[in-house]
Amino acid sequence: MQTNHPMNEMTLPAEGITDSQPGDMTRILRRRWPLLMFGLVVGLGIAFAYHQNAKDVFESSMEILVSQRATELMTSSGPDGRSFDANVVQADLLATHIALLESPMILNDAIESGKLSDLDSFVAARREGISALGLLKQDLNISRGGSGDAEGASVLQVSFQSADPEDAQHVLEVIYERYCHHVESRTQNVGQEAATLINQAQLTNEQELQQATQAYTNFLSTSVGMFDGDQLQSVSHNRLQSIEQELANVRSQLTYAKSKLETIAEIQAEDVEHQRTDIERLALLNPRDTERLRFFMDVASGDPSGSGALRDDPQRTAALNLEHTKVLGLMLREQALTADYGDDHPLVQRVRDELASVRQYIREKAPEGIEELVASNLSPTEILDAFSTLLKNDVKELTKQLAQLTEEAKAVRVAAKEVESEYLEGTALKAKMTRAQQRYDVVMERLQELELTSDYAGYTIDLLSPPGPGSLVWPVLAKILLNGGLAGLLVGGLLAFWAEHADQTFRDPSDLQHSLNASVIAHVPRFVVTRKEKKAAKQSAISPLCRTVFAPHSVESEVLTMARTSLFVHAGQTNDNVIQVTSPMPGDGKSTMTVNLAAAIAKAGKRVLLIDADLRRPTLYKLLGTQNANGLAEYLMGDAGLDEVAVPSEIERLDFISHGHHASEPAELLESFALERLIAEARQEYDFVFIDSPPLLAVADPLIIASLVDSVLLVVRVQKNGRRPVERSRELLASNKVKVAGVIVNGGERADKHFGYGEYVKPYEYGYATQYTRSYASKPNERPVASSSV
Repeated sequence: MQTNHPMNEMTLPAEGITDSQPGDMTRILRRRWPLLMFGLVVGLGIAFAYHQNAKDVFESSMEILVSQRATELMTSSGPDGRSFDANVVQADLLATHIALLESPMILNDAIESGKLSDLDSFVAARREGISALGLLKQDLNISRGGSGDAEGASVLQVSFQSADPEDAQHVLEVIYERYCHHVESRTQNVGQEAATLINQAQLTNEQELQQATQAYTNFLSTSVGMFDGDQLQSVSHNRLQSIEQELANVRSQLTYAKSKLETIAEIQAEDVEHQRTDIERLALLNPRDTERLRFFMDVASGDPSGSGALRDDPQRTAALNLEHTKVLGLMLREQALTADYGDDHPLVQRVRDELASVRQYIREKAPEGIEELVASNLSPTEILDAFSTLLKNDVKELTKQLAQLTEEAKAVRVAAKEVESEYLEGTALKAKMTRAQQRYDVVMERLQELELTSDYAGYTIDLLSPPGPGSLVWPVLAKILLNGGLAGLLVGGLLAFWAEHADQTFRDPSDLQHSLNASVIAHVPRFVVTRKEKKAAKQSAISPLCRTVFAPHSVESEVLTMARTSLFVHAGQTNDNVIQVTSPMPGDGKSTMTVNLAAAIAKAGKRVLLIDADLRRPTLYKLLGTQNANGLAEYLMGDAGLDEVAVPSEIERLDFISHGHHASEPAELLESFALERLIAEARQEYDFVFIDSPPLLAVADPLIIASLVDSVLLVVRVQKNGRRPVERSRELLASNKVKVAGVIVNGGERADKHFGYGEYVKPYEYGYATQYTRSYASKPNERPVASSSV
């Protein structure tokens, strides 16, 4: 026995989704178009009837332009620097005026002044229990903005609906009149109050400005500082800054003199151990020191005119700088290397050679100033001593000067602190006076604006479009018919979907295929046996319903031949040659289809075995006209073998195993291992094995057999079967993982292009299964009686 191929097994749809649900929306609407037309006609009829009975409603409207007068007041900055946003103010303005127009204050005022309660429409509303104020609120509509490019305009659209066109116009006129009266009265009062407040503020600010100005003037007259334009100058602060600068210069000179004295003292102390040359001694003098020393020498010699020679000679200055930096550096390096490595070390000799070269270079390139200084009457040692004396005198003088400046700075600092306090007080007084001046200027500017715009203060209200007699806005026949037609189509569509969902018949072949999850391989029309075919069948034991034998060129035979081809393709792809034939319920013609298919395959040259496994109500023996004492029951009970139960029929290459004797327990007999052995033996000797079994919804026998065969062929008579029996059959096969080779639709009308897909009157009735089970009740030791239903 071959196992079922999982890829071909029937599967149940997901929970909550059934195959009976409506399919494509377009196809559903096309099938149920009468319901759509019904809904459309009903909707249009109701709409027309409503139009004929609806009350007329008239609407009057007006447009009001609302803007802020003196808008420069809303866009300028206040004293604190904050500015007003005109767009925000304008949006709030419209919202305020809408609330004002809708307020009970304005509406009640309009009702009283315009005597609106006496209008016919208001009297009729009062009879219905609606007050005048309630009617105004109900039918008065106010919106902001214009239309098109003027959508953001500061315009109020006001409309009122009424049963009388004149009443609608009169109501808007009265409301507008009371609205304008209220706005203008309030604006006038607010303008007067604002002018009064600004006048009071002007007097107050003027007094504050006078007081601040007088206080600042008194301060300037008594201040120790000097008033220079807008700035208060402090003499003590300026003098203190000058003294601090002089102190810094004196400290710098004093530090230089002391450091120079220390350097000369150190060099003179080292002369005891190291005899230095004249150039080395004079190298302690930088250009500044040399210039100063020559000045004193020139003065002492009576030639003061040469004191600036060295200062004015850049070459001499550069030479002295070179001597001072280069020679001292090499000397210090020589001393350090000698202490570390001794006099004979190569590094020491190298530094000495470099020092000698530098000295030689200086002698060759130095200007005449140095030679004159060296060649003077004073020796270098005396020159340094003289310079040291000069430095000591500088230190004494600078020390005294430093002490004097320090004392003077203390006294000036105390005076500067006093001036600083006065300066801060003056700054505060001046700032106060400035703020008072600014407030005074702002108040004066606003007062001038109020005086210029006193006749235009508040809001500007312009009636752009005055209210006219109300125009008819309802009922409009075109709108009502359009809405009624759309509503009717919607209802018709809902009815179509409901009918589609409630309809338990199969609408077309694809619907049946989708419900069974298997392909429909043939649509067999209703068999029509002619008199000639009946006459020919009398010469044979085979029933004339075997159309592939007696009418090979008929429509029925051609359809079954196509089914044979589909089975050949299926068997070639899956190697399924043991096929069970069953149906959802009795009367579907499964036995007739089984005989015709088996005969068609046998005529194609295949060896076919036909087994009647319906042990309860057998039919095949009558269709084939063949009966055997031993049948399937005897084989299953072990009383006969395959050769004994399989007998040839009148159809060439078609052997037949009849049902045999009735068994008291057919299900238990079919569940024996003998049936599996029979199928295995038949598979080896025959090309195709067809097993005719009872209907699926009646007994358990078909499912027992289905677990042993390769695939199942399902025969469905659509006029007899509704959706529920077929879906139940699918569920049974799917739950047992049975593979379906295909579906044969039986009994289609020839004149119907869908082969008779019709309605099932009682789709939820399952009584047929119980009745069929009773008719299948086993009767031991009783030969079967041929059934008239095929």
